[in-house]
Amino acid sequence: MGEHTKKDTINLILYFIIAIAFSTICWIPGILKTRGLSYPGYLNFFSYLTTFGPLIAALILTSMNEGKKGIKILLKKAWNWKFNALISSLILGVFWAIWNIPLHFINTTVQYHIPIYEFSAVTIVVAILYTWIYNGTGGSLSAVILFHWMGNLFGGPLFVYYNTTLGRWIFFFLQLILILVIIKNYGYKKLGKEKVKV
Repeated sequence: MGEHTKKDTINLILYFIIAIAFSTICWIPGILKTRGLSYPGYLNFFSYLTTFGPLIAALILTSMNEGKKGIKILLKKAWNWKFNALISSLILGVFWAIWNIPLHFINTTVQYHIPIYEFSAVTIVVAILYTWIYNGTGGSLSAVILFHWMGNLFGGPLFVYYNTTLGRWIFFFLQLILILVIIKNYGYKKLGKEKVKV
């Protein structure tokens, strides 16, 4: 795949801008509704498109010709940017937290009921787990998507603790402990398959 180039950096920045902008535009009807403002009902359809923001950004930047392979290369470069895996994960976590900010203004989302700083802290920490899963499975996006889906399924509805500030901080620190164990065993540079020799 080669070294990370200036073009790669520009593409990654464009990727985040396009993904965040697309999703935010699609969330506008939900934000308007929460604020009690009226808008044409057909705009509700756009809320279903928000999750495609990252995919659409990847398709635009890799072109339709490269398909899944191009998207995987773009995301692999994003996950293993020019920094080590831990720093790259933290950067991705910050962008992911920014991507979620509009959800804090829509009253039908979990994020609406959680302070932005709490949700962002958990999101940034989870990004490190995603990197470990991604690198540990040899670059399986399916494994990361499944982990995200499980977090959405079990995070709020099944675990009442997540609905309280104390519960979310306990969740945050348990994940932080898990990450420290992962870093100790796999190292912060790769967060991958090969364990660190002790």
